[in-house]
Amino acid sequence: MKKYFLGLDVGTENIGYALTKDYEVMQVNGKRTMGVLSFESANTAVDRRTYRATRRRLDRRRYRIALLQELFNDEIMANDKNFLRRLGDNDLYLVDRNVEGKYSLFNDTDFNDIAYYKQYPTIYHLREKLMMEGTDDIRLLYLAIHHIIKYRGHFLLAGEVSTNEVGGVKQLEELINKLNSKLDENNDENKNNDTTCFFDKFATTALSDVKDLICGTGDITKNMLNQITIGKKYISKRDKKNKLNELFGVSSSKTSKKIIDIVMGGKVNLTELFGKEYYEKEEVKGFTMAEEWESIEDLQLIKDNILHIDIIDTIKQIYDWVTLNEMLKGKQSLSSAMVEIYETHKQDLHDLKEFIKDYAPNDYERVFGEIKNEKGKIDNSICNYSCYIGGGRYNGDKIGANGRYGSTCTQEDFYKFIKKIIESVTVEEATALRDDLLERIANKDFMPKIVSKNNSTIPYQLNMMELDGILDKARQNPKFTFLNDVDNGWTIADKIKSLLSFRVPYYVGPVKEYEDNDNNKRYAWAVRKESGRITPWNFDDKIDKKQSNEIFIRRMTNRCTYLKLADTLPKNSILFSKFMCLNEINSMKINGDAISCKEKKAIFDNVFCKKNPTIKNIKKYLIENFGYEKGIVLSGIDNEIKSSMKTYIIYKNKLGNKVDADPNMIERIIFLSTIHEDSQMLEKSIREEFGDKLTEDEIKAIKGFKFNGWGSLSAEFLTGYKNNGIKLMFDGEMLDIIDIMYEYNLNLQQIIFNEKCNFSEALEAYNLEHNIVEDSNVSYNKDIADYPCSPSVKKCVWQSFKLVKDIVKQTKIVPDVVFIESCRENNDFKKNQRTSKRRDMIVAIYDEARKKINELQRDKKAEFSIQELEGLSEDIDYCQKTLDNYSDSELKKENLYLYFMQLGKDMYTGKAIDLNQVLFGNMYDHDHIIPKAVIKDDSFTNLVLVAKKENAEKLRTYPLESQFRQTTLWKKLYKIGLLSNEKYSRLIRQTPITDEEQEKFINRQLVETSQTVVLLRDLLNRYFAGKNVEVVLSKAGNVSMFRKEFDLTKSREVNDFHHAWDAYLNIIVGNILNKEFNHNWFIRQDNGKDKSYNFLRVLRKQATANNNEILNIIEKTMNNIDFQMVKLPEEKKGNFYSEVLKTHENDKDSSLIPMCDSKIVGGKEIHPKCDTTKYGGYKTANTAYFILADSIDKKGAVQRNIVAISIFDDARIKNGKITYKEIFERIGLKDGKLANVEGMKVPIIKTGSLLDFGAYCLRLAGMTGNRLTFHNANQLFVSKDQNRYIKELGILVDKVVKESKKDTKEDKKEAMALEIIEESIRRKNNPDNKNSNIIVVNRKDNLKLYDFFVYKLSHNPYKDIPTYSSLLDILQRGKEDFEQKEIYAQVLLLFNIIKAFQCNAQKVDVSALSYVNKKGIATKGGTGQCSIAINSDITEIDKLILINQSMSGLKEQRIQLNLKKVDK
Repeated sequence: MKKYFLGLDVGTENIGYALTKDYEVMQVNGKRTMGVLSFESANTAVDRRTYRATRRRLDRRRYRIALLQELFNDEIMANDKNFLRRLGDNDLYLVDRNVEGKYSLFNDTDFNDIAYYKQYPTIYHLREKLMMEGTDDIRLLYLAIHHIIKYRGHFLLAGEVSTNEVGGVKQLEELINKLNSKLDENNDENKNNDTTCFFDKFATTALSDVKDLICGTGDITKNMLNQITIGKKYISKRDKKNKLNELFGVSSSKTSKKIIDIVMGGKVNLTELFGKEYYEKEEVKGFTMAEEWESIEDLQLIKDNILHIDIIDTIKQIYDWVTLNEMLKGKQSLSSAMVEIYETHKQDLHDLKEFIKDYAPNDYERVFGEIKNEKGKIDNSICNYSCYIGGGRYNGDKIGANGRYGSTCTQEDFYKFIKKIIESVTVEEATALRDDLLERIANKDFMPKIVSKNNSTIPYQLNMMELDGILDKARQNPKFTFLNDVDNGWTIADKIKSLLSFRVPYYVGPVKEYEDNDNNKRYAWAVRKESGRITPWNFDDKIDKKQSNEIFIRRMTNRCTYLKLADTLPKNSILFSKFMCLNEINSMKINGDAISCKEKKAIFDNVFCKKNPTIKNIKKYLIENFGYEKGIVLSGIDNEIKSSMKTYIIYKNKLGNKVDADPNMIERIIFLSTIHEDSQMLEKSIREEFGDKLTEDEIKAIKGFKFNGWGSLSAEFLTGYKNNGIKLMFDGEMLDIIDIMYEYNLNLQQIIFNEKCNFSEALEAYNLEHNIVEDSNVSYNKDIADYPCSPSVKKCVWQSFKLVKDIVKQTKIVPDVVFIESCRENNDFKKNQRTSKRRDMIVAIYDEARKKINELQRDKKAEFSIQELEGLSEDIDYCQKTLDNYSDSELKKENLYLYFMQLGKDMYTGKAIDLNQVLFGNMYDHDHIIPKAVIKDDSFTNLVLVAKKENAEKLRTYPLESQFRQTTLWKKLYKIGLLSNEKYSRLIRQTPITDEEQEKFINRQLVETSQTVVLLRDLLNRYFAGKNVEVVLSKAGNVSMFRKEFDLTKSREVNDFHHAWDAYLNIIVGNILNKEFNHNWFIRQDNGKDKSYNFLRVLRKQATANNNEILNIIEKTMNNIDFQMVKLPEEKKGNFYSEVLKTHENDKDSSLIPMCDSKIVGGKEIHPKCDTTKYGGYKTANTAYFILADSIDKKGAVQRNIVAISIFDDARIKNGKITYKEIFERIGLKDGKLANVEGMKVPIIKTGSLLDFGAYCLRLAGMTGNRLTFHNANQLFVSKDQNRYIKELGILVDKVVKESKKDTKEDKKEAMALEIIEESIRRKNNPDNKNSNIIVVNRKDNLKLYDFFVYKLSHNPYKDIPTYSSLLDILQRGKEDFEQKEIYAQVLLLFNIIKAFQCNAQKVDVSALSYVNKKGIATKGGTGQCSIAINSDITEIDKLILINQSMSGLKEQRIQLNLKKVDK
């Protein structure tokens, strides 16, 4: 009986599918059941979250100011009734203001803005005066307080440092103690004094000297100026660093020196700070503490290392302390320091102007003016003084060098600009002043600004100190008695202070009510005690903090993978840590044999629970306690232990036996330490719950521990009997999962599928007990939205599920088997790919090997003689010298890489290998240690380089025969780190692979375990519940192996068909392997004794059976180009527009979007800032969708347009602030209205919609000006040979690009390409080469492919596509030039031409092609060919059909959009 098979190839942007009856693709509704669904990949919520956080921060700032105005309103109105209104209008033109008057602040006859700014040049001058002397003018009092409340500073020190301690010695002492503790902890963990240490002489250091040094005050500064920099006014950064090293006693410690460099503004290098064992040098880019942390890529590398995060965070706090003190310079208040900065800048400006006037007068205008380029526009590349202070203009906009409206160039860019001009002055009389200016620039304190990125280091306590001083003075003034008025226990002065000091607790979250928008309620969870407006002084009366905190906790936790109602444990939970440790230990092997239960328990109890577990520690313990010899080999685990009982050890050290006596209390404390960011809230919670069980000292000892992250399992799952969870029976005993893992050597998956365990029955009983019913109805919100995976995984799973539903709906067929293959790049559990170059990796291994040789030479008990070790050193030196002769591309060849890793020795004979024969001969080959017949493992762990002759004599069995065992060589390479634990274990093992081991390996090879496919499988199992559908998860590598064996080339450059082909081949390969292995684990050889398997042998046998029956079906299927190609149209959401503000002066097409939202009345925006001709606006509106509009043209005839509706306008339409008619009127459509289109209630056309123009199809992409932009929707089909050749071109380009990253010269690239091609020729001509399908890139085939592209462009569907004709003309006229080009230049051109046929937004660059145009003028091709655009007026288009496709493309709806009647 024939079966129905459904194959899926799931990716983050494309899903291929094929539905077959046996292996024949079916026909439904006249369409083949094979195709590709494309969609845009989901982005993470980082950007949205950042915008949302910024929006809330600004909203809260506005709300604080509004409350402040209410408190001052009556008093200000009594003195100046229009003052607050003038403040609100100060950014409007005079004609648009609500209050008449020339000035923005003061319009008194005897006191106006001019007088105010003369008396108070900056707001800090006013603040300083009000602190010291006070004022009688309520308006001045308000302005000072307004500024403090608006820019109140950070809260990072909230609850930790008092106002008087901010920036003081005590704060520094606490920070250094904290850093020392963290560094010491890191040192204990790693036992590596080279990478972690702390400040040795901290206890004897006078920290007051440190502060004076940073501030530039005190005796230490005077002495340094006299001793180090005689005659100078300033101490350089370098001298300060050297003095700090001296004060802290830093001598040989690289880490301490690096930390001092960092806190003084130097670059952070994770490799230098923590060591190569954590961070590869090539991965680390480096960053400074002054950068925006959200944009620092290096921080992603440490996100999972809590200790390293804490160390970096503490260093950042010390950096902030240093920066703050450099800013304050010993002043008693922030305002005093800012006033000094102003005066310094003023004096520096005077000095610079005089210097330029006297010694570089020709540069004066260039330094202080606005320089225009040859087009008459401001040159924004010049970072002069005008641009530095924010007065620069870019092409008519007030804009800085970084392209932002009203912004400035950076201090670094200004310094670079001005430094060149100052250095160019060589007049002897200017030497002293020039050197002084250059020294200050080098010291980064020349022309400082009040507003700078260093202001982010200002804590709110400094502003609070000034606010206290200002209010204290004001309350003594009889004119301001209102400050002492009491309302509900709060004075007005106290309310003002609360505006500065109050923050909504993080566990309460947003307190704004979202009654008008249900969609926003998911971002708020605060529980109210009563309704009404919330203020800092009534917060506790309005908000139930306890209930809000409980809801916050529930939101923070995830659900258990297996028990859907149970919350997961924190990642640092002791119970979850125990699970992770046992899961790792249970896979361990000692000298190739499985670890015993006794050994496992001892290692867990005495190594994992008492110290940081390392391979070295475990080996040492086993040698000392179980009698193993010194050369013990551990395998079955990675080179480093991933899990630990770190949390248990931490609390054991602090709380002693209470940890074991009351594990529930400890788990609860860890839980609280995970959810609470606030130390005070954490301490309060611990006291409330465990104050009767813990002493005061114990609470203080543990309150500082903070953890993050969640595990995937729950306490109810791991300890079901203790926590009313799943109740298992194992081998007749009632045991929890964690107990089974401790008592037996089983990991979780082995327990679940173990015949002795009733897991399925126990899970069913748990679900029944808790009323959990498996609902076959699947929904996104219920089943996917909260699943712990990335947005891209969620989207591709949901689209895959909907695709399957549509296939079933359109075909009325329920498949017997569904095969799911996920692209390997979608595996969220994959390890980080190797980013370092192979050469660097080998050199690093050699360096470590030399260190280990030195250690062995010092070890009197070493197993090797001095002569043997010296011989190893000589081998390393020779190999490293030889290594320099080979490129990284060549080192990617397996045999060459193995040569260097084996130090040039044959692993089966121990003899030296002839390197020339490795590269060009046929004497050597790599061999699989464990043969392919036993397991399929092509990794380097299973490969060795050996002589072909000896290898041919070796039996294809395992373990290795005695004559091939070079145990001495192997041990040497293992001891110096050139053989991994696993590889060494495989070589020396003397027992065969067991059935259980082979079964596990087969399962790993067959079954994909990525989040994508596992989640999709679970959804499909529910959807097909009761319909006897088997869902099989397939490994992508198996299809790749099948493709390679039968030369079924896949080229991603040509078209998107390969997704559907992979889905189809997934059916073939998946079904063969599923039948042979999942239902019959082993293939027995003829003798019936040895059990072995070989995927490739099985596939080859089945595919070629019955005169290649399956291969013939495959060839017929892949030659049929009838595919259903679907791209999901979308209504876009997200940002309204680009964030850069523009002025109308720069953008005269009136396409700017107003800066503010406003209702249109009578076709006119009523808010002044809606006038973009005055105030500018945002450029580049992002399109939500398109709409069909009918209007009347100049001749009175009906005109039809496709109109882009921006996301901004769409939001206003939904809010009733604008109508479609008003939008049509705005863009100049007379009597515009929605078009009446048959089959469409509202004529909306989504972005990405498929449009049929008759001879060709395009997808609507966007709009530029009044022209619609499109993407090609016509897939290119090529022959099998062309496909293979194009793939080879891609391989060549990739190789050259990788090898030439640092060398951009074309002749170098051409030489590299020729070298690669010559290597292909050598391989092809090698008589021992088994692969007869090697393709060599050549001129003849390049020209044939070029002619093929020309032919395709001259025929439908491409010849009539707008703009494609110009590319055709260029190619036809430029053929002669193409023929004469070097071979790699030809390849690059061909690769660019291919883009014309791809169905995406790529532009075609043929600028390298020379030709003579129609006018007889020699010219070159353009860089933006094939950008498809047509006028938005579609009235005269003969045929335009909107094709609405189902998810599978098996059903279509065709809707005519144009006015002329056509046949659909």
